Amino acid sequence: MPSLPPTDDPRHLAPGPRPLLTLLPVAAVLASVALVLALTGGLPPGDDGSADLRAAEAGTTPTAPVAATTRPTQEVLEAPAAIEPAPGQRAQQLRAALEPGTAVPGRQTALPVRRLARQVEERTTCQPETVERELTVLSYNIKSGFASGRGLQLDDYARAIAATAADVVLLQEVDRNRAFSRRTDQPGILGAQLGMQNAFGANVLRSGGSQYGTAILSRFPIEESANRLLPFLPGKGMQQRGLLHATIDVDGVPVSLYSTHLQNRSEPSRMAQARAINQVMAADPLPKVLGGDMNAHPTSAPMRTLAATMVDSWPSSGAGPGFTHPSVNLRGRIDYLLHGGSGITPLASSVPAVTLSDHRPVRTTYQVQGVVETC
Repeated sequence: MPSLPPTDDPRHLAPGPRPLLTLLPVAAVLASVALVLALTGGLPPGDDGSADLRAAEAGTTPTAPVAATTRPTQEVLEAPAAIEPAPGQRAQQLRAALEPGTAVPGRQTALPVRRLARQVEERTTCQPETVERELTVLSYNIKSGFASGRGLQLDDYARAIAATAADVVLLQEVDRNRAFSRRTDQPGILGAQLGMQNAFGANVLRSGGSQYGTAILSRFPIEESANRLLPFLPGKGMQQRGLLHATIDVDGVPVSLYSTHLQNRSEPSRMAQARAINQVMAADPLPKVLGGDMNAHPTSAPMRTLAATMVDSWPSSGAGPGFTHPSVNLRGRIDYLLHGGSGITPLASSVPAVTLSDHRPVRTTYQVQGVVETC
């Protein structure tokens, strides 16, 4: 190909007809003009590119309407020539242009402007949509992984939890690196066996990295988690207790989860802890579930206190008294699932007949409502 002459040579700026190959490719010029006309409302009604496609299939070149073309005010000098495709190949290009992302041999064919605009609008316009999800939650005091009379049995606990088909598990009396339970990482082990993410809240710390507290397991992504220590009143046999929080993403709907274990030896301690939990619940705008071993019966002062911000899920969705303790000789209900916030409704609750621990688990399926963006 001969070298390009200098662009300041006046001979190359003179007006007049130029050879076709020295102009912009015709398709590019027409596409640019069509874009301008479409944006100004000048594209003929119904022009969606079908004429181009029919002409390409017939092996002819469509003729652009005279009224729809203008001459550029300045020519691009010595523009590289476009490779003109064969008639059959042009049909392939036009069809491919209707499917964005398809590689087109030869030159690039412009998608008809109005159709392109419609596709872009359809793909980028997002609308809020109210959706409903089901979420099954289990709360379970696992007694450091020990089964009554049979020693450490984490595998049995994993199987029992899996049988409940829970999406989320709120655990109490969970160990990590305690000599008492063979230095096991119990939230990590159970999470791995159940295919769930885990969060752990260490409330009691001892020498050698020993930790004891609560955990949350979830098959939905855990977006964030944090543990808050609850009020502690010193006394014989008293332990530090906490409130573990995790936010999960239930297919686009954020839900807050809380696991706790209230003091078992002191009613004043339970009351102080319940009041502290209420402050956290009142400040959380998300639909939420609080589960745990409350060491308190339904009509007790701590449970009446929690009723100021949360609703006991059992009365509206369970049958019978819902006793959870002791597991082999049921006499009372001290394990709970409570719900709060807008957009969450308990559908069904049960107490699975599992007797590994001295507590039975409690299980509730919720309907959770939220707003997601659909594009």
